[in-house]
Amino acid sequence: MLSSCQSVQESKMPETWKNQLVFGQDAERVWSEVTKDGKVDVEEIIDIQYGLGSHHDGDRQFYTALTLAELNEDPYEYLNKMINSEDPLKRSFAALVVGELGDKRFYGKLKELLKDNTPVPGHFDDTVAKKAESALNKMKAGSETFGAASWLIKARNININK
Repeated sequence: MLSSCQSVQESKMPETWKNQLVFGQDAERVWSEVTKDGKVDVEEIIDIQYGLGSHHDGDRQFYTALTLAELNEDPYEYLNKMINSEDPLKRSFAALVVGELGDKRFYGKLKELLKDNTPVPGHFDDTVAKKAESALNKMKAGSETFGAASWLIKARNININK
C-alpha cells in the first residue's frame, strides 16, 4: 500500500502551485499548511483544490493535475476513492483530474462512468457520463504536456488498446 505522504525534502513546492492565481501571495502559507507535519499530503492537496470550487469549467481539475504531476507521491489511492464516491461532484472532479493527468490506470473506470447519467450539481446540463467522456478524450489525445513524476510516466504508458 502506498503512503499518501512524502517527505518535504523530497518535494519542493511545485511551480504550478506558486503560480496559481487563487493562492496569490498566500501560496507559501498554504503550502506550509499541507506540509506542516514535515510531509506532503496529497490527499490534503486534492481536498484543498476540490474545496476551492469552480468545478464547472475544468480549471480547478487542471490545476489539481498540474500540481500532482510535479509531486513524487502517487495520488492513485485517493483519486480512486474520489472517483468511486457516492457524490457525483466528486466522481466528476476525479474523472477530469485523471483525464488531465493522462492516468491510464483509470481508463476502465472512466469507461464505466460513461453509463453514469447522474446530473452533476451546479454544472447546468452536465452529467458524470459527460465528464467521463471529456476525461477519456483528453486521455486518448495524450494530455502529457506536463509532469515528469515517475508514477505518472508509468501510469501514462499503460496500453489501453487491448
